[in-house]
Amino acid sequence: MILFRPAQVVTGPGSQGALHGKDMQHLVVMTEKSVAITEGKIGGILDNGEAKRRISAGEESLDCAGMTVMPGFVDSHTHILYAGERRDEFIQRLGGAGYSEILASGNGILKTVRETRAASENDIFRETLKRIRSAILNGTTTMEIKTGYCLDNPGEEKLVNVLKRMSDSLPISLVGTFLGAHAIPPGTTEDRYVDSIISEMIPNLPEWIRYVDVFCDSGAFGVDSTRRMFDAAVQSGKKLRLHSDELACIGCSQLAEEFPVVSVDHLIRANNASLQSLEKSGSIATLLPTTAYSLSRDSMPDGRKFMERGIPVAIATDSSPNVPGTDLLESLFLACTECHMTVEQAVNAMTVNAAHSIDLGDSKGTIAPGYDADLCVLDIGDYRDLVYMHGNRIVRNVFARGSMVVENFSPSRADQD
Repeated sequence: MILFRPAQVVTGPGSQGALHGKDMQHLVVMTEKSVAITEGKIGGILDNGEAKRRISAGEESLDCAGMTVMPGFVDSHTHILYAGERRDEFIQRLGGAGYSEILASGNGILKTVRETRAASENDIFRETLKRIRSAILNGTTTMEIKTGYCLDNPGEEKLVNVLKRMSDSLPISLVGTFLGAHAIPPGTTEDRYVDSIISEMIPNLPEWIRYVDVFCDSGAFGVDSTRRMFDAAVQSGKKLRLHSDELACIGCSQLAEEFPVVSVDHLIRANNASLQSLEKSGSIATLLPTTAYSLSRDSMPDGRKFMERGIPVAIATDSSPNVPGTDLLESLFLACTECHMTVEQAVNAMTVNAAHSIDLGDSKGTIAPGYDADLCVLDIGDYRDLVYMHGNRIVRNVFARGSMVVENFSPSRADQD
């Protein structure tokens, strides 16, 4: 397949690691080029003359005249695996209800825990499939997915089973993360639940669950508990992720200096000590603008303060029952308009750096020979329209490992099958 005559081919630079500092501003913009797909990989960036010769020789092609071709979007932080909804909570928040009031009314994370525990694997699969297909229509070709809405060993095993089934069934790439430490379940203590995670859950995780994540924050798990779980995860051969500094700064980000944490996420309340630890550690800072915006416009993370310290930045949707959106372009828009990031920085944050934050930077997030042919064909002539055309449908075609999964703004026949 040859994507023929795009107005622009836009990609972050290929690199040996995540982009940081001034490199985050660097996009490679090629005009009047074609992209060759060979056996699910990027076969090359072609001059249109060479592309015409290959098409004349019988190669299949897709005319992308006037459009922009970009890497498929990488959503590196989601909680999309659950059953039920939190509609009432959303309306309560619109009315000014606080966290304690929402919990007292029976809403909040424990409502999702009750509904997910009660749901069958088939029910969770069907509900999650609908959300992921929405993400695909919005250009996502790689997605990190966390467990964490059962908070007991049988339930978390159920979610792992559903995630494996999703990964085997869908054309896009899914990366599994265990987040048993999402909240402290009712009827137990933090120490007892952490003991259960360490003794029962982490040792029994399948090999393909790549990461262990912990929500370390005020009202969740403390630094000492997180340290214990990280020790167990490392001993089990798992890589580490961390929720930190979302509600308060209690010293969680400093754990990135003690442990090889790939990504530290949220960071709304990050202070100077947090920034120093991230700068020393090399961890990627993953910002979640949609969630921050839903909490308060006063809570938006400032991407500049991370980039000025040389900290690589990624952005993701944080899709969850609390903020159920699946559109990374919405996150990009908010990163540019509310988090002081340029369009170029935000594009790199949701492609190159997002891929590195899930250890797929050598195969995802960049258009270069040998990379997976995960591509978006966008109905725009200039990549800056990603922000300027906010709210318009611009994702025309999506390829996942060389297979077209979105065709003319709709699920392709192969994806429907």
